[in-house]
Amino acid sequence: MKTFLQTVAEIIWRRHPENLEQTTLVFNNHRPIRFLENELARYYGNKYFLPRIIVIDDLISSMSKLDIIPNELLLFELYSIHQEIGVRKDESFEAFMPTAEMMISDFSEIDLYHIDAKKIFSNLKETKAIEQWNVNGEPITQVEQDYLRFFESLHTYYNLLRERLKSNHQAYGGMAYREVADNI
Repeated sequence: MKTFLQTVAEIIWRRHPENLEQTTLVFNNHRPIRFLENELARYYGNKYFLPRIIVIDDLISSMSKLDIIPNELLLFELYSIHQEIGVRKDESFEAFMPTAEMMISDFSEIDLYHIDAKKIFSNLKETKAIEQWNVNGEPITQVEQDYLRFFESLHTYYNLLRERLKSNHQAYGGMAYREVADNI
């Protein structure tokens, strides 16, 4: 039984026996590329040019004209924003990092699924306010107020991060995908 990449190599060989250099293959990650190159060598021998092989993020980055930057750099950018607008401006980078990682992941998903960020953050803020509501009428504590203020500020974090990245021709993954979808 043939593996998937063996089948792909055979199909490529049948369709492009001579002009492999004019072929572009797009994968979801880098892992299968070396295996496919080995399978292509079985069909073409040593006398062939490899097809252009790229991963989807590189394709999206080239189409959006934005560099998709690693999460580590995004964490620093988001922390900078947090120090400007955050509820706890004196919070250390280490303490903010788990929250920032979750925010970046959520921002990317919002953009990947082309969700209206303003609406989702508004709904989230209202949901969190209901969760903090005291049925007995007692006022909420300072910690609860800070918690709600954080959720109120998520849309600001989202917008500022996108603006800063775009001004530097950079993006997180979902942002670049959304840029391509919005500008086909």
